[in-house]
Amino acid sequence: MQGEQRRPRLGLERAAGLTSDPGRRAARLLAAATSARYAGDAECVGEIAARAAAVTDDPQVLAEASLCRGWSLTVTLRHEGALGFLLPVAASMASPAPPPSPWTPWEQRRPPTYQSGDPLHRAELQHIAALITGQPDRGNHL
Repeated sequence: MQGEQRRPRLGLERAAGLTSDPGRRAARLLAAATSARYAGDAECVGEIAARAAAVTDDPQVLAEASLCRGWSLTVTLRHEGALGFLLPVAASMASPAPPPSPWTPWEQRRPPTYQSGDPLHRAELQHIAALITGQPDRGNHL
């Protein structure tokens, strides 16, 4: 990663390290992970998100950290590992109207599920689809 692209991430990580409040520290670490994502540094995204998850028990922060870690594993072609983070978040967020977000686990789960080829992952996604839409997944969305 180029020096200019690393500066925002490094600044946010430094600020997180100086922050005593665990909630604010986790938020700053997630912002640093997002910055690393935009810079294309998948390994940093996963590592920073793991640090964010380690300092809080806030369910929203933990879900966002899991999305970051799942994304990191997906783009580095570690699909089985990605599903370990993305499927539980997708299941926990399943409702008739999932919240809009470009990082939604519902959208991120498709590539690793397809790449893994595991029928158990597909069955879990069909179950989650039924929770979200109230209708069973007919299989034409994967």
